[in-house]
Amino acid sequence: MTLIKYHHKQPPKDGVLHFSVFGKPVSFQSSKTHKEMITRKIQQIVAPVEYILSGDVQFEIQWIVPEKYRYESDSSPDVDNIIKPTLDALVGPNGIMIDDCQVKSVKCYWEDWERREQQVNIKIIFDNDHWLRMEGLRFIHVEDGLCFPFPVGIPKDSVQAYVQLIRTAVKAKSKLELNLEDYYRVRLILPVQRFYHKSRLRRFEVIEASSF
Repeated sequence: MTLIKYHHKQPPKDGVLHFSVFGKPVSFQSSKTHKEMITRKIQQIVAPVEYILSGDVQFEIQWIVPEKYRYESDSSPDVDNIIKPTLDALVGPNGIMIDDCQVKSVKCYWEDWERREQQVNIKIIFDNDHWLRMEGLRFIHVEDGLCFPFPVGIPKDSVQAYVQLIRTAVKAKSKLELNLEDYYRVRLILPVQRFYHKSRLRRFEVIEASSF
């Protein structure tokens, strides 16, 4: 059930990705070593993907586990505790999304099966208009902590114009928001691609707009 490998160039048009992680999930309370192990396993699965999701994301996490282990073992993690390690592994340059602030909802549940092995099936639902190519992806810090994607491939003679356009949009937003006091109306003047706060981008390269 590793359908993600068929969509490594760009996201599927239906806005849904599926993949499976074979083995036991780790708990939020697990040791750092165990968390790093599941992170590596998940990131190996998404490694072929050449894009990153940049809009709202919904998750469905299905844990397939024998009922006997679930109820009669002292090492079976609680369902709610397996969510964060799974999502953390999917965030950042080696993951599938920029930051976990994108997560709009999470459905997590377990199901019984008779095999001794365990696996976690992950379904990601996203807006297929909101994604970025990973190659050379950086962010420009404009002002007030707001950063915007600075994708590779912009011609050198157009870089300054690109940066100035983004700075102008942010300044206009700040001025209008101050006057109108209506974030949602003002949001309409901004690019469809969303801005991120600098504090959310610690794993990405961030360039100061003033350097241009």
